[in-house]
Amino acid sequence: ADSGRSDRSRKARDRSDDRVLVDLILLLFGKERFLKDEAVADLKAKLFRNPSELDLNFQSFDAEEQGISPALDFLWTAPFLASKRLALVRNIDALPKEGGERLLEALKGFPATACLVVETEQTNTKKQALILALAEKAQTIACHTPFDKDLPAWVENRSRKRGLALERGTAAYLVGRVGADLAMLDGALNELALYVHPRQSATVAD
Repeated sequence: ADSGRSDRSRKARDRSDDRVLVDLILLLFGKERFLKDEAVADLKAKLFRNPSELDLNFQSFDAEEQGISPALDFLWTAPFLASKRLALVRNIDALPKEGGERLLEALKGFPATACLVVETEQTNTKKQALILALAEKAQTIACHTPFDKDLPAWVENRSRKRGLALERGTAAYLVGRVGADLAMLDGALNELALYVHPRQSATVAD
């Protein structure tokens, strides 16, 4: 009976630890660079109050070229004039087996002052053991380019977030003019919002 309670207690602690890690680790998967860059930019804005804090406490790494040690060394160093340190590790799926094992082992003692963003171009988190293990401990964001048929809805959603209402057909017109590049579509929306200001709506004629 005592053994059963001990097992349940240990599993509860493990689940609690994983919930804490969800706030500290972000896994970006998929091939859409614009969405990945945007997620990292949003996190930077949340963690750091000014460019000085960012410069002192953010660094990017390439797991394929550098392995995982430089990123872990960076994260295990106390932040300077800020509450967090943020590391971005690209190509996390390129880590050799021993590198992946070291990362997972390190996460067991992950400092509360560290935030880690890992990127993979894999479109499914279940295809590789390391990515699957990270997905179980991290907040995951799918970074996929919408299908062509879904691009107008994506444009309309981005427009609403800016407080700009698009007349019926305007989003589809923008997609037809700009194409499927999300960064260019986002830029076109910015230009359109500036053009119609102070109005909060836009039409195909604009």
